[in-house]
Amino acid sequence: MGEPVITIRAMEAGDAAQISRLCDALGYPTTSDAVARRFSVLSCSTGDVVFVAIDGGVVVGWAHACLSVLLETDPFVEIGGIVVAEAARRRGVGQLLMSAAEQWAVSLGCVEVRLRSNVVREGAHRFYEQLGYQRLKTQYTFAKRIEAFC
Repeated sequence: MGEPVITIRAMEAGDAAQISRLCDALGYPTTSDAVARRFSVLSCSTGDVVFVAIDGGVVVGWAHACLSVLLETDPFVEIGGIVVAEAARRRGVGQLLMSAAEQWAVSLGCVEVRLRSNVVREGAHRFYEQLGYQRLKTQYTFAKRIEAFC
């Protein structure tokens, strides 16, 4: 008997609780209700997809990919987020999720996938570089809290 087979599929509404636990573990506290609400918006968009990695019926990772259409560049896909459970790391889960996002990008006619990673996540940086991603620049992220929900 070998290692269990990891399967990748599109997220379903019933995955919200497991995904919220993965977010919490990576330092992005949320609730299953919040994840379900956000997913209900994403699931209506043709420019967004969320893939989940399943191991024995349990979600052990997820990746959100979104189409970016900007005036100054050709369309590309950006990884909005990717999380793999600690116990599932170094088993190819992240690579499978990134591959699914890359295949989705190709299906949209995009020739580039981009992602952002916090400067302190050095292990993640090595992972992305091993997959062939190159560092383009260092930048600051700015945010302004507004009352209206977009």
